[in-house]
Amino acid sequence: MYFPDSGETSWAGPTPLLEQALSLVQADLDAAGLTALRLSFAQADSNGPEPIINVQWRGTWTSDSIEISESNLDTAVVDVAAHVTQGLIELEGIYWPTCPLHGKRAKPAVDHRRQATWSCDKRGVTPHQLALIGKLHELPKKIRSKGPLWRSLADLGSP
Repeated sequence: MYFPDSGETSWAGPTPLLEQALSLVQADLDAAGLTALRLSFAQADSNGPEPIINVQWRGTWTSDSIEISESNLDTAVVDVAAHVTQGLIELEGIYWPTCPLHGKRAKPAVDHRRQATWSCDKRGVTPHQLALIGKLHELPKKIRSKGPLWRSLADLGSP
């Protein structure tokens, strides 16, 4: 844990809240069939006023630091999910999660009920919630059968 008032920049590991946030995002990777990607946290730097903590998998990690002092679970989940989704595009060429109905990548957001969700906002279609983050496995088969929950950038073709 990082203690901002102590002047210490070493990180003893994630808080239970951050572990829970990571677990929810991991559950959705697993639900999409991306089980080979095992998420964890990594300390990338400790030379600044706060340590830089990133999400990592397969020996690589996200380029931006997560907010380690977050105290709200839904906000922490969205932060972790946003870093993972961007990192997967940049580092793996994986476009995840994809809305099976519209083929557009769903984005993490905190909804009006203050819950962490995957939201699809395809142009020309009413924005909708795909699932709560951590609950992609609960998508009805009728929706899942419409398309994949992830694609490679090569599958998407040229813009």
